[in-house]
Amino acid sequence: MVAGGGDGMAYKTAKFLIGSFVPVVGGSLSEALTTAQGCLRMLKGWVGAYGVAVGALTFVPVLLEIAAWYGALQAAALAGDLAGAEKISKVLRGTAAALGLLLSITLVLGLLFIITLTIVLLTVSGG
Repeated sequence: MVAGGGDGMAYKTAKFLIGSFVPVVGGSLSEALTTAQGCLRMLKGWVGAYGVAVGALTFVPVLLEIAAWYGALQAAALAGDLAGAEKISKVLRGTAAALGLLLSITLVLGLLFIITLTIVLLTVSGG
């Protein structure tokens, strides 16, 4: 019962964070999170936790790298603002915005990967 409550809280937190911090498609992704959660449950039943881990390890390193670059560029832009280098700060913010879009695209592709894999397995299993 406690684990279920924790899962519900983690789900709501993830939905809020995705909706708030992912540019352009964050609202759509947070709404599609329910579908992705159902697909992950089905995948876990078919291929087990190892299959889900392999799928996650496909996208998580890329997401972490993009997020690290995004954070570094935002910090550098802030340092540029504090130092009075407005032109460099604008370039850094523009680059960070492009990385934000890349992060959005990667998250959408990860979601499509999960849903497509579920549909393929559902079709192959005949169910």
